[in-house]
Amino acid sequence: MKPSTLALGFTLSLIASNADAAAVTGWATISTTATLSNTSTASPTWGSGATDNAKASNLYASFPTITLAAVGDAVTLTGSATLVGASVSGTGGGFFRFGLFDVNGKSDTNGWLGYLAYNTGSASSGTLYERTSGNTAGFTSSTGTTTLVSTASAMGTGVVLTNTQYDFTFNIARTASTAVTITSSLKRHSDNLDFGNLTFTDTTPQTYTFNRVGFQNTTDTNADQIQMSNVAVVPESSACLLGGLGVLALLRRRR
Repeated sequence: MKPSTLALGFTLSLIASNADAAAVTGWATISTTATLSNTSTASPTWGSGATDNAKASNLYASFPTITLAAVGDAVTLTGSATLVGASVSGTGGGFFRFGLFDVNGKSDTNGWLGYLAYNTGSASSGTLYERTSGNTAGFTSSTGTTTLVSTASAMGTGVVLTNTQYDFTFNIARTASTAVTITSSLKRHSDNLDFGNLTFTDTTPQTYTFNRVGFQNTTDTNADQIQMSNVAVVPESSACLLGGLGVLALLRRRR
């Protein structure tokens, strides 16, 4: 391998290292009934396994503040959730909620800013929401939000969340001086069927700062437990990427 090729590979690895995932730990809930365990890990156990112990509850954790200061900066939430003992009733949409938030100087879980997605089902739409400035509601509530986009379900009749693993991603990228693009996904691990395929470009974002991840499991899942796995936040800096690309261009000119 030529020295310049080695240098190219090394530079690419430096760029990739900027997007290394930071594990999210220190989990909590405001539920008075749901039991949490393994809270100091990136794979908390949400619910005790007793009947319906995980339903109608939320899960959240903090991470070091990430500010999307420049075009090209981004933050991504990744991980998976495995439902246990669930028996979804209703249309199957909006029962699992997930997103990235800005605590907005609040000392409780109300009044946060940020974005969240609701899953879709066989007879419902998936929805992407923005928390509005001045709201006083809980972070995963639809109260105090603006609907950004809804996507009608293209799934077959009766397709709802079941007792299996779902892989989620939630990305917010600054795509213009006054705009962010939000993209979400909630894929069933067994076949990649996406229950949360939503995207929207927000030209009036109310925050560029994010420091909380949050989830909600609603009443209609009737879940006994949700095993979260490898929950992480991945920052991406435009400055590092541009610097790396500059080095690549210089190496190419020297060849």
